[in-house]
Amino acid sequence: CPQGTQLVFSPSGTDIHTLFAAQLPTRALVIMIEGCETGSGVVQALTRAGNNVEIVALTLRTFNTQPLTKEEIDAQASVYVNEAIARGQHAALILVDQSKTGMIAPSPACVLTLKARYGDKLSVFVDACQFRLSAKTLTAYLEKGFIVAATGSKFLSAPSFSGMVFLPPKMPFHLAPAAVNWGLLARMEVALMQYRAFSVLSNEKIAAIITDFSQVISHYIAHSPTFSALPTPALTREGLGVDANTWDTMPTLFPFILYKNQRPLSRAQTRVCYQQLPLQALPCQIGQPVACGEIEGIEVSALRFCLSTNIITQATQSTYHHNQLIYNMLRVFASIENIVASALIE
Repeated sequence: CPQGTQLVFSPSGTDIHTLFAAQLPTRALVIMIEGCETGSGVVQALTRAGNNVEIVALTLRTFNTQPLTKEEIDAQASVYVNEAIARGQHAALILVDQSKTGMIAPSPACVLTLKARYGDKLSVFVDACQFRLSAKTLTAYLEKGFIVAATGSKFLSAPSFSGMVFLPPKMPFHLAPAAVNWGLLARMEVALMQYRAFSVLSNEKIAAIITDFSQVISHYIAHSPTFSALPTPALTREGLGVDANTWDTMPTLFPFILYKNQRPLSRAQTRVCYQQLPLQALPCQIGQPVACGEIEGIEVSALRFCLSTNIITQATQSTYHHNQLIYNMLRVFASIENIVASALIE
């Protein structure tokens, strides 16, 4: 991180959104992505600060689950920012890197263009609560003067309620004194331990492991009648000046739709399937269902296979560990197939 960066711990990513909103002028316009693709409770968190912010949301997908193009999403963001500032309203743009289904929106290039045009009339907040960022990408965001929110409970696979916000050097950010939250510090220690183990790995080693696991996951999803991959755009961050070959340009979230008898499961059926999984006993993370549109007239949700630093770090220990982790992943997919095939979701 750039010298002078401040790090503030917070119970959750949702609470961080409240901290951000509290810094905004009264009646600012906050532009976020659609609620199903970001953390639950974000809208409530943004309004909790009490300064009467107005909130609008960017659409990321069509009604039939297809992702909008980068240009289409950026156009929405630009219109909202341009119109807000034209009527004398402060604009606050939340750039999500990455959403629940693994999208970056709006694009960093679009946000940088708007920031250069409007300066202090536009506040930028990077929601990186998945924390699927390389150190180079995090540094680049901070060097652009952007606030970056992260959590330890997603990619770092630490306990829930372990949030953090990175404040760029010389960023005016006013926080009231708070008592020490020992539980939060303990949870953050777990997150930092995971990060330390992961950070010593080379970019090449991390990329190789992600490639191996991605190929296995993608192959299984493509060849099982129970699964259908949810389309997701490539991860690009033009304008940040970060090497396009860093590991965080590779997907580590793999969203998929469930099918039975060649018909997609409804959102309710997918929720039942998810609740049948022994989540605490699984050797890898399966993300909760995300509403993403409709297929064949059926409103659907996507489950998500989530790679984590813990899995990647373990896979580097030996060929045995690597192969065992892949075997465990295949067992998870087989478990989901068995649940879908059961009569419990008829």
